[in-house]
Amino acid sequence: MKNQSNFKNWHVFYYLGLLFLFTLSNNAYSQQKGGLSFGAKGGLALGNFSTQNHIQVGSIQYGMHAAGFANYSILDYLDVSVEVLYSNTGASNLSPEYFYAMENAILPSKIVNTSIITHQISIPILISYVFNATEGIYPRVYIGGDIGFNLKSNSLNTSKTSFNGNNIFVNQYESMGTRMANNDFGAIIGTAISFGKENISYTIDARYRLGLSNINESTSSYINSELTRDVFSIMVGVAYKLSNNNQKQ
Repeated sequence: MKNQSNFKNWHVFYYLGLLFLFTLSNNAYSQQKGGLSFGAKGGLALGNFSTQNHIQVGSIQYGMHAAGFANYSILDYLDVSVEVLYSNTGASNLSPEYFYAMENAILPSKIVNTSIITHQISIPILISYVFNATEGIYPRVYIGGDIGFNLKSNSLNTSKTSFNGNNIFVNQYESMGTRMANNDFGAIIGTAISFGKENISYTIDARYRLGLSNINESTSSYINSELTRDVFSIMVGVAYKLSNNNQKQ
């Protein structure tokens, strides 16, 4: 039986919703329209794969995010930002049927479990609504999307063999090769809090990335093997704002 459970991302939106309601208690503030800032951020990423019907197919795979970004204030309360983000997320404890069904039927040592890590560069584009500052703290909520480019993907496969009537389990690393798509698309929702003085600011960022396109290029006659890549992440960062003489008082 396949190891599947209902896609439980409700807790992600629950916490993001709490932060969203917290920020709604403030009014939009008059920021530096036309202000341009650059920065870097990084942190923890929790990845998993799910079916097109949003059914989780594995366990959380822990990884990391690291990004450089540029942010521009197009209105007094509206920002747009572009990131270049590296990630190494995936999923663990997957059924091999999703990626190795055809081979598994004839392999003398059948794969019983697999974990996958994908190394990617993605480009998120985000639009943020910025709320009123309280003692130099600026909360925001944002939405957007990204395109991800697969650098490489590796799997850790557990195979079972029999020797003298005993089962022996062997772990082996393998490149996913052409089994993984070269790129994929996702939708992003998140919230952040910035604080700081003058031209230097610090940010705590929490976001959820919902995969929208199939990442699985392998074929299977046993199951519907279309999968998406989903990631929840928490990052901290620092930004430098370029001076602008048009700042409002």
